[in-house]
Amino acid sequence: MKIHIWNAFASNNSGSYTIVGRFEKEEQAARVAAELKEVLDAHGVWWETAYSALKEHERPSPLDVFIQKHGLTGGENIGSYDDWSSSSGKPAPDVWALGHQVLIHHDYTITLPRTLGEFIYARGGRVETELDHAHHPVVSVFELWKNQHGQEETDRLLAALVEELNAEDGPLATGINWDVPPAWKAGHGFGEPLLRVGAAFEELVSSYGAVERIARAHDLYVAVKVFEAWPDADPLAFLRPCQPPLKRERFDVWLLGLGDKPEEVKRLLRDQRPLTYEEVCTLQGAEPIVAWKCRPLAQAEELASGLRKLGASVDVRPTTFT
Repeated sequence: MKIHIWNAFASNNSGSYTIVGRFEKEEQAARVAAELKEVLDAHGVWWETAYSALKEHERPSPLDVFIQKHGLTGGENIGSYDDWSSSSGKPAPDVWALGHQVLIHHDYTITLPRTLGEFIYARGGRVETELDHAHHPVVSVFELWKNQHGQEETDRLLAALVEELNAEDGPLATGINWDVPPAWKAGHGFGEPLLRVGAAFEELVSSYGAVERIARAHDLYVAVKVFEAWPDADPLAFLRPCQPPLKRERFDVWLLGLGDKPEEVKRLLRDQRPLTYEEVCTLQGAEPIVAWKCRPLAQAEELASGLRKLGASVDVRPTTFT
């Protein structure tokens, strides 16, 4: 008889915050992003200095001044306490422009000031999406658009895009939350983008920039939609099977057994992703699990090598796309 005891602790006090605004012109989006970045960075320094020293905050804050200057709605606790990130090690949210859109994201906060959406509207834009306190991965679906062109040209362009996005150093191979494997699908018919590309990125700014650089190199413009993944479901199922298919193979790392140093193996795994309770039970029942899915060969071999050095039994197998 085997007895398994499982102990776990979870905290649910903070999530991520994302807001997406849209403007008629790219120049407008770039200006608004620059204005917001300047004030939010300054406000982050103000809050972090006082918060770390446990001092009473002296008002007005940089955000208070910004609100007054632009005739926005103020408030006693705007940009402080639960209205600002206090313990993430990241003093201010990221702000950047993507074509006609402005994006603001913080990966760990209760919420962020309502000023963000209000300023987008005040500058003539619209708020497309606000994800307030998301606890599950933020999924990004990019739409890559191009003017009318012939089918032969389209096929070549789609094949090139998919290979570049999935290159060893491409955005769909690096910086990915692998709980949500990336996916893509070519558009068909009037009003459809050339290609839709979906992924859950660990760090949005650099990954968005990489997607945009590849798109613009092919004279495409990009728009993005974001949403929070639901647990125990594939949020990108509507983009599978991926089309056009990827020419280069991807690989899964199968964990067949923990070996005689299971705790060390689990510690190494935690750097990539912790095992679930169900996966631990499966392994203890001598059944293999897929520890990592759909990785480039070099990544898969590196992960497998680290596990083997600790005595784990591991196999690298080609990914079967469904």
